[in-house]
Amino acid sequence: MSDFQKQNSQEISFQEMLDNSYELLNNENNNKFKLILPNFNIKIEITRLQWFNVIDFLNIINRPSEHFINFLKYELNNKNINWINSNSIEEGLIIHGKKQSIKDIKDIVNKYINYFVICISCKKYNSILDKFTSIKYDFKCLDCGMTKCI
Repeated sequence: MSDFQKQNSQEISFQEMLDNSYELLNNENNNKFKLILPNFNIKIEITRLQWFNVIDFLNIINRPSEHFINFLKYELNNKNINWINSNSIEEGLIIHGKKQSIKDIKDIVNKYINYFVICISCKKYNSILDKFTSIKYDFKCLDCGMTKCI
């Protein structure tokens, strides 16, 4: 009897092996497809919304701030959006206008992530966005190699 046979002398049923396989697959899928975003650090005032940790969010999803700001402007009907301090984008973002809510920002962020971050082919978020022309971007998934022009 070989060493391998001695170590595995216990017989495992097919159902146990199948259950173990599904458990491993579920654990791997859950870890690979989770995109953990920072909590929104947002302050709502009467006529504006201040989003302080927008740069942390952009660093995690690996997207340029100009592209995200243009998307926000489009989704918010061209509201006035600018950085808190014009010298440093690290301090956050101001969205001017009444009736702002955190839920609206979360919905826009989810829409942005689903369209510009997550690969439609493999459903992973390991992707990059490169400028193709002045208004077009190349989306490339680093896991499966899928590319598209946005």
